[in-house]
Amino acid sequence: MAKTKTEPAAAPESTAPVEETVVEAASSAATAQETSAAASVSDGLTDAKIDKEARSVKAILDARPKCTVKILDRDALESGRTVPPHPVSINGYVFRIPYNKEVEVPDRVAEILRRQNLIP
Repeated sequence: MAKTKTEPAAAPESTAPVEETVVEAASSAATAQETSAAASVSDGLTDAKIDKEARSVKAILDARPKCTVKILDRDALESGRTVPPHPVSINGYVFRIPYNKEVEVPDRVAEILRRQNLIP
């Protein structure tokens, strides 16, 4: 039987890219951030550069409007088991969102959770 090579599935296109919804103040910072990220790749990544980039992203996200979210895990509620938090990573900065608990997150994180159908 001949083996056939399969192509990977194309990633679904986003209807509202995150870059398009960035407010004016964060827009120039995001552009500088993308430029520095491109420079980091060509210069070679180091832990210090990655940490600096993550801190830059955190500062941008801290300035964003906040949303209260709650990711439900009914199985964990019913069984009483502990579930590790749900990670959401934005350009190297990771948010760990606990299940079954209301938390405040930047609107970008809430948008990602909505796209993953984890919150309404």
